[in-house]
Amino acid sequence: MRFMMLSILAATLAAIPAPAAADARSAFDQVIADAQRVREEAQDVKQLLRSRDAGQAVVLQRVSVLETHALALKASISQLDAGEAGLTSTQLAAVERARAASETLLILLQNKTALLADAGKLERQRGLLRAKAEGIVARARLVEQQMARARG
Repeated sequence: MRFMMLSILAATLAAIPAPAAADARSAFDQVIADAQRVREEAQDVKQLLRSRDAGQAVVLQRVSVLETHALALKASISQLDAGEAGLTSTQLAAVERARAASETLLILLQNKTALLADAGKLERQRGLLRAKAEGIVARARLVEQQMARARG
């Protein structure tokens, strides 16, 4: 009888954290997917800037898509942070590092957009714009790595 009661108690306790863990895992997966989209789009923009044939309108359109992905990444990280009740201290630290990286990524993106506003600067500053794109790629990769480690 005692064994049966303990078995029921253990099964009940084991079942309670599962939904929270599953929700956190899917939130981590969402952040990783958003970071991958940001990284891939930034790499595409970087490649586009290598080509002298790419005009300002094309580059601005791709940067606009990149900005959309970056804002989705920030929202995903905020969602993960909002549901932090079931996260460990290590996971919370990883979320904080990911948030800092995404904020830096957005600042780089804003600077890039400001440089692209002037058509003359696009031609003169292609190297700087590629470097900013590489910085965005690095920050997105950092977010991916942090979230993959935290997810477990």
